[in-house]
Amino acid sequence: MGHLFGAALQKVKICDGPKIIQCCSFFHCKKLEEITIPGSVKLLEEEAFAESGLSEVKICDGVEEIEDAAFKGCKKLGKAVIPGSVKKIGKCVFTGSGLEKVIICDGVEEIGSCAFSGCEKLREIVIPPSMKRIGKFAFKGSGVEKVRISKYTHIEEGTLGENVEICYYPEKNKRKMKLAEVIKGMNMKNLKLAKLSEARRVLEENDKDKNH
Repeated sequence: MGHLFGAALQKVKICDGPKIIQCCSFFHCKKLEEITIPGSVKLLEEEAFAESGLSEVKICDGVEEIEDAAFKGCKKLGKAVIPGSVKKIGKCVFTGSGLEKVIICDGVEEIGSCAFSGCEKLREIVIPPSMKRIGKFAFKGSGVEKVRISKYTHIEEGTLGENVEICYYPEKNKRKMKLAEVIKGMNMKNLKLAKLSEARRVLEENDKDKNH
């Protein structure tokens, strides 16, 4: 998709077809208020919508990566939903935006450095169990007061403020995930013969081995 730098667009609907929204495609489009990004788009490049007037964005399931500063400085953007198909949220993606609410769906694995820094209106965020890593200063200077997160997520230095309340998922959720991995690892022939109790037995044996 080509560049529309500073164009006086108010609403954009991208039809199925393009796989990439290129760097700075909608940069500084101050009158742009709303956009839908279909699942056929796999990549949002750097600063694709930075400094635009977006107040609403719909990112459909199928998008795989949001690169650095894609929505940086979108002061009117109040809400964002990141589908589970997105594996990585790049650096500074929402830095300095007006976000008040963010929904990160299960499936997202990485948040880059400073991704939500300076989002002063953002008060609470739920990090899905699928998250593996959160980069440095991801929420620096934001208004985040409470975070729900897995204890197995790796958090870089300075990611959260000193007074942020951290709530961890119950340990049983992690056990369910391990059990699902055991079942998933069985081939179809074994799966037809296996019962849930057998899968639990395998898991318990693994746990015993780790404790010895």
